[in-house]
Amino acid sequence: MRALVLAGGGAKGAYQAGALLHMMDICGRQYDLISGTSVGAINAAYLAHWAPKDGKTAAKMLAEIWRTLSSKNIYKRWAWFGKLAVIWKGSLYDSRPLHRFLEENLNAEAIEDSGMKLRVTATDMEAGVSRVYDEGHPLIVKAVQASSAVPGVFLPVQVGGAWHTDGGVLDMAPLKPAIDAGATEIDVILLEPEAPSEQEKSEYSAFDVATRSIDLMMKEITRGDLFTHKQAQIMVVRPNTSLTSDSLDFDQPNVRKMMRRGLLDARRVFA
Repeated sequence: MRALVLAGGGAKGAYQAGALLHMMDICGRQYDLISGTSVGAINAAYLAHWAPKDGKTAAKMLAEIWRTLSSKNIYKRWAWFGKLAVIWKGSLYDSRPLHRFLEENLNAEAIEDSGMKLRVTATDMEAGVSRVYDEGHPLIVKAVQASSAVPGVFLPVQVGGAWHTDGGVLDMAPLKPAIDAGATEIDVILLEPEAPSEQEKSEYSAFDVATRSIDLMMKEITRGDLFTHKQAQIMVVRPNTSLTSDSLDFDQPNVRKMMRRGLLDARRVFA
């Protein structure tokens, strides 16, 4: 069984769309299972609408989705009191546009019927554990919404009576669900370079703080996962330097630049 694992990283998910154009369309790599968290869960769920044999079409359609995005599809400021609304709203931004976007572009029945195995991870805030949702779960679209709910930045999402947040809090690169399902070959697309960027930022947004904190917590765990799961052959595509200084910038110049980098890096790995 060959699996594809897609890590989290906000707008950096565009890099995955570009990489997959090379891997699935040009190289013709096929996957039996796709596992994703955060923005990786969104990409994974969209790809899961197609059967393994239709990977070329799936990759092209995912790229087209990214080419239509803008930040207004994902979030907006609260109508009253701006960022101060986080005190009683529970998030810095109103992420209901993302929820609507996912409801319009994800179809639970199509995912279940495609023949592609899917694993989406989200963090159960009350139990403090990572939950894994598969292609047959009746609330799979809700699970994807929850998986992409960056803590403190986007709204938490209720799934099956429990409040959930970003899957990346406990599992930034969900290898374990793929291995537990029997994967022996795994292609992983990470969205952070192995070495930290030397460029210093003059200031950090709340989103930067949240995503950077998650990244720092999970980096060593991810590195350990890549080298301890020896029962699987693992190929990794990742950027050599930071993709963007703003992981909330979903507008086209930023998106297309990262897609291009993903395609070139995947070409280097799968030459």
